[in-house]
Amino acid sequence: MTNNTSGIEPQEYKVLIKPDDAVAEILKKYTALAKAGFKVDDTSREREQHAATEGVLIATSPLAWSFADYPSNGGKFPEIGDHVIFPRYVGFMVKGNDGEDYWLLNDKDIIAVRNGANGA
Repeated sequence: MTNNTSGIEPQEYKVLIKPDDAVAEILKKYTALAKAGFKVDDTSREREQHAATEGVLIATSPLAWSFADYPSNGGKFPEIGDHVIFPRYVGFMVKGNDGEDYWLLNDKDIIAVRNGANGA
């Protein structure tokens, strides 16, 4: 079980994800370059647009994965502590009370759970 030290409680159908350290560092560098006025060529921009990122599911709202039209595939829903994969350009990054960066996104935006990443 993962502790939520962020002070952020997702609402509606949102989930909170702590990005992997390597992903967080890449995102910080990319943001710093953009703020400094560097432009990214179209090929790099296209590759980034289709990229996915990973992290640990920290918290979910009470409504996450509860809507009636969610497709049932016989599998289980992600649980707190699962290592999940999601598209890079969904949701938004927020800073928690603990000073860490988190992704806040819709439950449907999680595209996979990495097996074995949480001891399963």
